[in-house]
Amino acid sequence: MDVSQYAETKEGGSLPRSPLSSVAKYSDYGEVYCTTLPEINRNQLIFIEKIGQGEFGEVHRCLLESRQVAVKRLHSTSQDDEIAFLREIRVLGNLKHPNVVEVIGVSTIDKPMICIMEYMVNGDLRSYMSKLENVDSLYCISVATQLAAGLAYLESCNFVHRDIAARNCLVDEEGNVKIADFGMARSLYSNDYYRVEGQFVLPIRWMAWESLLLHQLERPPLCPEKVFANVVVPCWLYDPQARPSFEALHLQLQKLIHTKVT
Repeated sequence: MDVSQYAETKEGGSLPRSPLSSVAKYSDYGEVYCTTLPEINRNQLIFIEKIGQGEFGEVHRCLLESRQVAVKRLHSTSQDDEIAFLREIRVLGNLKHPNVVEVIGVSTIDKPMICIMEYMVNGDLRSYMSKLENVDSLYCISVATQLAAGLAYLESCNFVHRDIAARNCLVDEEGNVKIADFGMARSLYSNDYYRVEGQFVLPIRWMAWESLLLHQLERPPLCPEKVFANVVVPCWLYDPQARPSFEALHLQLQKLIHTKVT
């Protein structure tokens, strides 16, 4: 199945299983899928090593000409999985932002299908930060500001990620942080999820507080009081409509980082 064939099957069906999904109805996806990602000859790829495994298949570090890339390879040959795989990468392929991992192209003519994405040298944010000797509050605010910028962009595109956590964000060679395709890192932290009716996995450790408990967490040691009061607590408001948008959070974090809150 190639991308053009997939376009004919997009009408009807269920919402995407990926945590990155549109808040619009599935029948409204037409505008999203109109952009065609470049079809890349897989013979141009030099496979170097396996770096992870996601919902649909394995992720490898490869060379595309002289550029390092991350290649996600679909392990299933079922039509449903192929449609879901194409749906996910074509949505991601339309997202262009400095704080969202870039999809470079696809190879769908031959099997297994593969998706080529930019390679983030420093891996996932959780592992990266655990290796740093000194992590201060300003660095944490800088990371949060970058991610809020990416999430504000997704918000402007009418998308929700539904699984934002350090394990699902990647760090490039210069230390820039980007929101990643959740499948790139999910297998590394599989204990963070639980399975519903044997089919879907949800990040139970990271779901909204009201989904499990009705009490407020304490301020973390590295979180300045102003950040806790102006950013964290508003996100915990009981009324979802009263919680700040990502655009508002990004503006608030920018103000805090410019005042060098510690």
